[in-house]
Amino acid sequence: MEHLSRVDRPAATVQPAGGESGEGGRAAVEAPAARARGSGWIEALILLAILAAAFWLRWTYIQGVSLHVDEYITLRAAQQILDRGIPLLPTGNFYSHGLLLSYIEAGVLSLAGFEPVVARLPALVAGLCAVALTWWVGRRWFSAPVGLLAAALLALTPEAVLWGGRARMYAPLQFFVLLATFFLWRGLARGGTWRDSILFALCFLGAMFLHAEAMILLPAFFLVAAAASWPELRRDGAGAVLRRWWQSGLIAAWLVAGSGVLAELWFRRLGPPMVSRLGEGTYGPSTRTYVQVALDWPGVLKTLEPILSSPAILGLLGFLLGSLVYWLFWRRQGSAPLWPAGWGPPLTYLAALLGFTLPVLLFVADPSWKSPRYLFMLLPAFYLVLSAPLFALTRRFRLGPFREWIVLGVALAWLAMGFWPAAQAAAHEEVAGYDHAFETVAAQWEPGDAVMTFVPQAGLLHLDAADYVSVPTDYRGFAYQEGGRWLEGWDALQLVDSAEGVAGALAAHDRLWFVVDEHRFHTRFADGFVQAVWDGMDLVWRDHQVMVFRTADPPPPAEVRARKAELGGQLALEGFALEAEPQAGADLPLTLYWSATGFPAGAYSSFVHLVDAGNRGWAQDDGPPLGEVYPTTAWWPGERLRDRKTLSLPADLAAGRYRLEAGMYDPATMNHLAAEDGRDRAILCFFRIGPPEDLPPGLTLVDALFGDQIRLLGYALAPAGERAWTLTLAWAAERPVAEDYTVFVHLVDKAGEIQSQDDAPPGGGFYPTSLWARGDVVLDRHDLALPAAAPAGATRLWVGLYQPESGERLPTAVGDVFQLQEWTIP
Repeated sequence: MEHLSRVDRPAATVQPAGGESGEGGRAAVEAPAARARGSGWIEALILLAILAAAFWLRWTYIQGVSLHVDEYITLRAAQQILDRGIPLLPTGNFYSHGLLLSYIEAGVLSLAGFEPVVARLPALVAGLCAVALTWWVGRRWFSAPVGLLAAALLALTPEAVLWGGRARMYAPLQFFVLLATFFLWRGLARGGTWRDSILFALCFLGAMFLHAEAMILLPAFFLVAAAASWPELRRDGAGAVLRRWWQSGLIAAWLVAGSGVLAELWFRRLGPPMVSRLGEGTYGPSTRTYVQVALDWPGVLKTLEPILSSPAILGLLGFLLGSLVYWLFWRRQGSAPLWPAGWGPPLTYLAALLGFTLPVLLFVADPSWKSPRYLFMLLPAFYLVLSAPLFALTRRFRLGPFREWIVLGVALAWLAMGFWPAAQAAAHEEVAGYDHAFETVAAQWEPGDAVMTFVPQAGLLHLDAADYVSVPTDYRGFAYQEGGRWLEGWDALQLVDSAEGVAGALAAHDRLWFVVDEHRFHTRFADGFVQAVWDGMDLVWRDHQVMVFRTADPPPPAEVRARKAELGGQLALEGFALEAEPQAGADLPLTLYWSATGFPAGAYSSFVHLVDAGNRGWAQDDGPPLGEVYPTTAWWPGERLRDRKTLSLPADLAAGRYRLEAGMYDPATMNHLAAEDGRDRAILCFFRIGPPEDLPPGLTLVDALFGDQIRLLGYALAPAGERAWTLTLAWAAERPVAEDYTVFVHLVDKAGEIQSQDDAPPGGGFYPTSLWARGDVVLDRHDLALPAAAPAGATRLWVGLYQPESGERLPTAVGDVFQLQEWTIP
């Protein structure tokens, strides 16, 4: 680390081949004036292009993308500052996270009002300043091409586009961290001055009060400063080092910076405690550990993902490794050093800063900080370390007087191809549009309405209302218990995390709204909570990744009849409910209950048909379930959804039994999804129009119970020709029947041989036994005829029921058949 103790300052000009530059190296050979002028306008044009690209990407995001959920928190804190002077929330919670940004936002919004574009301007300015500062630092410490390449990397980084367009603290944090890094280095390079030390401390405090993660940098800054003083420590002892630190104001800077860390930790203890959801309605203390030593490789990979997934950055890393290999090779040959004169100390400084900070961030910091956004503050330093080796290596080759600019042009073209598509995608990122959702709610808001949402700050900003906070299973936030209820720690809103909570909120208000982003609703809320929303509310709007529910109107049916049928391996009918008695000439409202068994491949429509025994249709209602709001392609497995239909029954509908059937089909092809039994629809139920069917005259009463399920009430046998008869059976369900059975009727001679038979489902299959209503009488007709060769003598008439797949018969008290009568055939 001896390089850190050297006082070298790179020149701003670009040196000729083989020349060296250093901040104190005015003795080095400088470029000719004409070349300096030529490179100057090239540098200015490239810098303007980089800043223009950075501005366009971030401005595109600001104008076209809705507020992220975290931005609402910043705006809520700014609103409290405007109202109270400090970010003190109604519950007494002092919001210190991003404290400096909250005051900046309050100042900006006080001038222009709470407009999303205005709220994002501080991040835009900070992001552009970070790009410009990266260029300026790279130019001073290394060369103009190094600074430009690092600035271009930062300008096009997708994460930088996002955070440069959001009203959050990460872009300002990055700017202040780079400033602190610069001032500490300048103080070390100059031997230490009070001005540099104070500027370093102030910039660190700015970073600290933008995000608490900046505290991770303080040990790294201290270790870098200690490393820079190591030669002096070895030569003059610790006393001399401390005296110089005291005289330069560095000790005061450490004290001020440390006080900022303590103040941030103290601020976070104000207000309600932080809790985590442990179960339905149960919460327990949850404290941020800040330090947790663990080999959390998934967290590490998640943090490094932007680097590992970017070919452009991986390429520059390859150049860095190549430079080291090249240097090692030439060093064995006794050739030139790795870096041009003056580059070594600042490059070692930045590498040391990264080397001290990254292991802490990746392996020591709280797991909640293992995210690419927490590596974001170090991106300028990282990009400078990546960029410098590329130009250090090219100085070994003869490429003419503009060799570095040629290499820079190639690198920028390569960078544009690697980064520009991802940067554009970031500028048009789709986020949950809570602004659009609450505008929809506001347009239909009525006095007495209440709203539940995952982002109450959005409700308070757009609607000036929020009553309940929907709580996901992984909830971790400020909350406290009062009067037996758990309240959110910002605005004292009731937490709702269960089916019981949803039911209570629905019962407490004539009309309740629920606004939630779609992915979180499906993946992070308890199953009971989600189903309670579907059961008690209607989905009235869905767009921009957000769903808006409203209290169901009319109320959902109280009684749901189970009816299981899987269709096409994608969707399942779970049940249905009739909401009125079927009557000719009247509307019959009903509700179907569907679920997805997987993620459906198509946008299907559902249908309900009313048909008679002749399969003639009398009424139908076809269309997308849940209307156009929620196509089946958006359904998630396991959620039961209500599909309201209405059948208009004709006035001339004749008396008789009718069948309701339902299914799904692709409206583009009209192909139906097949049910498990091979049909293209599922039977819901049967009902009668008009009075019950009369029993046929001359019915012989019997009382035969088959399998404790189906009772034979009687029969009538009427001649239908020579040796031919028509048999009418009267059946009734004793209790719900589990399966569909087939009736068999046999004419058996005295030897027990079957001479005639008729096997068929009761009523010809129109009314399957599994759907029989208890006590409903079903008339079942069969035609029988004895062949001419049938022997004369005693003939017996047998009847029974069997399951067609297995052949198993339903038993009676006298066996598996029941004899109706016996007569003699001449």
